[in-house]
Amino acid sequence: MKIAKFSYLLCALLIAALVIPACAPKAKPPAELREFKIPLSGDYSGPYADIMKYIDAGNKAVFAWWNEEYGKKLGIKLTAKVYDTRYDPAVVASIYPGAVAEFRPLAWLGLGGPCVAALKEKVPYDKIPLVMSTGTYGYDWKAINWIIQPRPTYPHEFAGWVDWALKNKWKESRPMRIAAVSNDKPAAYVDGEKGAKKFLTEVYAGKVEYLGCAWVDLVPVDVTDAIRPFVQKGVDYFWIMTNIPHVVATTKACDALGIHVPVITSTHNDMTTVAKVLGLEKMESFYDTGNVASALHHEIPAYKEIWLKYLPAGVDPVKDWTLTTVQFSLSSLIVCRAIEKAAARVGVENLSGEAVYESFFESWKKEDAMGLSPGLGWTKDAPFPKEELLGVMMSTVKDGKHVLAVDKFQPTPKIPKW
Repeated sequence: MKIAKFSYLLCALLIAALVIPACAPKAKPPAELREFKIPLSGDYSGPYADIMKYIDAGNKAVFAWWNEEYGKKLGIKLTAKVYDTRYDPAVVASIYPGAVAEFRPLAWLGLGGPCVAALKEKVPYDKIPLVMSTGTYGYDWKAINWIIQPRPTYPHEFAGWVDWALKNKWKESRPMRIAAVSNDKPAAYVDGEKGAKKFLTEVYAGKVEYLGCAWVDLVPVDVTDAIRPFVQKGVDYFWIMTNIPHVVATTKACDALGIHVPVITSTHNDMTTVAKVLGLEKMESFYDTGNVASALHHEIPAYKEIWLKYLPAGVDPVKDWTLTTVQFSLSSLIVCRAIEKAAARVGVENLSGEAVYESFFESWKKEDAMGLSPGLGWTKDAPFPKEELLGVMMSTVKDGKHVLAVDKFQPTPKIPKW
């Protein structure tokens, strides 16, 4: 009898095991991620084609990191769509309407001056923030123009170096003599020289003698005759914010004239990239300066948590982490952060370019920059962060080696508008 009861109980348990799972509700499948395409202006066939590998690598790493660490939790996937603009405003202007009509982007990641020239009147109308990685241009230093940048103007960044050098490096009793090398075609190049001239002659009058600018071809062959007058005047430094061909041609011209004149460069003409052409032995006492962390800083969270973990296949974790990589990683990062803030405020279903734009004027923490910049936080008075958050970091070539000139951000002085 006991055996019979046990048999009935066993059968009941087996039936339950077979029936209950079939009747139980199925697990809810994970929600499908909503994809947003972010257009990026690139240059694979123009004057900045030589640095696109660093730009692409930084952008890819940041988007991959954010999608994995933040996007999945929010139900968002951000996909970069790169356009070859050839660093030409006409090409940018021709691409823009189709991209806007196709996927109504939450933001546009610009490359440089041509993006600003082509889009600065369009993005406010379409309510799409134009986020730049470059230094700001003087003609954009105004309120509510829908351009967002994590860096101040190129003259601000140069002024940071001038201020530091006068206090820490310059030992002569006479003024420091500075000349620029540029091209008069891109509006951004002309603007940078204009701003540098203004602050050097007004803020540093008596401490710096500005000798003028050598206006040369966009991609020059030889600039010896153009810089000879400045060498004859005893120039101490050339400032070149423009492009690597200008840095290379100026250095070769100095060699031809039998003199070594150090060059102060912008972030997209950083020491690592220039050295591939000139070699460090030709670059003694050169400096790069910018409102971004030096590429020699490997202890920042962006390097350890984003770059090392999410860098694209085939990319060298050390050699390909250049100052260009840093600056473009920063612009991609603030776009991702702004979308993250907007989604928290209005919801994923209500995301728009306007919502992302307004996110830049929320509260930002220093940690949001992952160590890539001295600080983030905007007002609608200027496209770049508040002046008290600005600072420059510099690297240099000393005794044939690429080293940090400073190991922390240096103050950026206030300079006049132009």
